Amino acid sequence: MTPEALMTAFQRMALAQPNTTLLGERDGFATYIQRTKVMAYPDYISVRAVAADGGAQLHIYSRSRYGRNDFGVNKARVLAWLKKL
Repeated sequence: MTPEALMTAFQRMALAQPNTTLLGERDGFATYIQRTKVMAYPDYISVRAVAADGGAQLHIYSRSRYGRNDFGVNKARVLAWLKKL
């Protein structure tokens, strides 16, 4: 799969998640916002697909905008999203 096809598939999956919107996209790099259920705090998920070994791989960075401890939410989100992808 090409990096472009991987980003297209990832975006389709990400935007199907609850409370998730696309913040911005440029040159194969995209950032999404997913808001928490209770307080609607924003978490940011930045993604880039790059060419690797004849295919593509994702680089994903998920983080909370507020607070010091996310109680593992961002790691769990990345793993769940990769499984859905």
